[in-house]
Amino acid sequence: MISGMRKRAGTIVAVIAGIVALGMIIPMLFAGSNANTAAARLTVAKVNSVKVTALDLALEFQQAYSRRVQSGGITPDDIEVLRSEAMDTVIEDALILDAAKEAGYVANQIMVDSAFEADKSYFSDEREFISALSNWGFTAKSYKEYLGRRQIIGSYPNVAAPVEVTDEEIQAEFDKVAATQPDLEYDDARDDIEQLIRYRKELANRETFIKDLREDAKIRLYDPRVLAYRAMADGDYDEAVKHYRKAIKQSPQDPYLQISLGKALAAAGKARDSQTAFESALKMAPEEPFVLIAQADNLRESGDTERARDLYQKASDLAGQDLTFSPIVHGLIRDAYTEMGMDDEAAQEEEKIAGIQEAARARWEEQLRMTSLSRPRIRHLSSSSQSMGDSRAGSHPPVFITKIGRVFGWTLRRQEALMTYFRTKLDCGNMSKNSSAMLRRGRVTGKSALRYSSIQSSLSVVLAKPPT
Repeated sequence: MISGMRKRAGTIVAVIAGIVALGMIIPMLFAGSNANTAAARLTVAKVNSVKVTALDLALEFQQAYSRRVQSGGITPDDIEVLRSEAMDTVIEDALILDAAKEAGYVANQIMVDSAFEADKSYFSDEREFISALSNWGFTAKSYKEYLGRRQIIGSYPNVAAPVEVTDEEIQAEFDKVAATQPDLEYDDARDDIEQLIRYRKELANRETFIKDLREDAKIRLYDPRVLAYRAMADGDYDEAVKHYRKAIKQSPQDPYLQISLGKALAAAGKARDSQTAFESALKMAPEEPFVLIAQADNLRESGDTERARDLYQKASDLAGQDLTFSPIVHGLIRDAYTEMGMDDEAAQEEEKIAGIQEAARARWEEQLRMTSLSRPRIRHLSSSSQSMGDSRAGSHPPVFITKIGRVFGWTLRRQEALMTYFRTKLDCGNMSKNSSAMLRRGRVTGKSALRYSSIQSSLSVVLAKPPT
């Protein structure tokens, strides 16, 4: 869970999820373990004839977790939501795989082999690569099969329901922008506009395609954690308790499962059993701020405000200076203090948040300044590769994206994010290679490499969704 994700437990490995059909390789850094070998065999759902394994769910969850962290942080309450959403995603993937199988559509083996060799090149030698695969339950053969499935998932909806972008659509979109950007040249902007329209259409077609497949599908869920969360959301608390107990048998050392069980028991009116679950979580992770806050919340709700205050203070002291998690910790404690009428303590937590954010802002501005000094000047967008933001042309957004960004009021970060989407469709290899190489040389921790890698990844900038 959060504690395990934040700390470098076990061997940190890089697992590259190659989405060949989109022409990009998404880097993921995990704390791997041999438990994933078993996960590769454990079925958590079945969609028609396609089995979804615990490993499929874990990989999707880790990517969703990374995206959420990079887009604004995460709390323990979000974990169950993310897992349920990850389950929906892997079910959609299974629907596509099943439809492709019926249609006789298969992966392009040449592209799969090319992606496999590219991923292998990110490691110092083949032994390191095989070890990384093994830590996530893969063999060389099964990883190629995984890459093949990713290719099918990414490409088949567009094969089954292809999109076309007409000259009239491009002209109409250009006219909208040119109305406020009279200096904009059609020839310079055309390729970018076409890609933007195509992206919108492919996204809409994919959603419709999956919706149609789901209507006729036979879907069965077996994952107790997802079933428990959904039972809680439906108000079936006894059912949630049953599934959380089953999930705890599978992961007995997970304190956040104990917290979820405690909440379900409380909702079911079993206060004593609920308190026992919260105490079990605290014993497992006595210095984890989020666990301390969960126990403090439980005590506060039961009227024991003195003990709750002590735990809030301990959590605040342990929060550290991590920009990703510390402001969330202090924010939760601030809100609790406010509800308790402890305005002075709440103000102190607010000051801690401001201090962390100001220090991070200063570091970010310095990084931007250093980047701007070393960044090569972008050439004029005359070639087709540069019109799509090819990474070989430098790190600035394409000129068209910068111009249209001003029209729509996009922030620089959003312009950069959209540019990343286009760029990764051509060449994203260096991004994951950089993070893997940094990790191998010991220049960054596993957590820092994950953050670096995720920032570089187009899927990590969910705020960059082009306007509809």
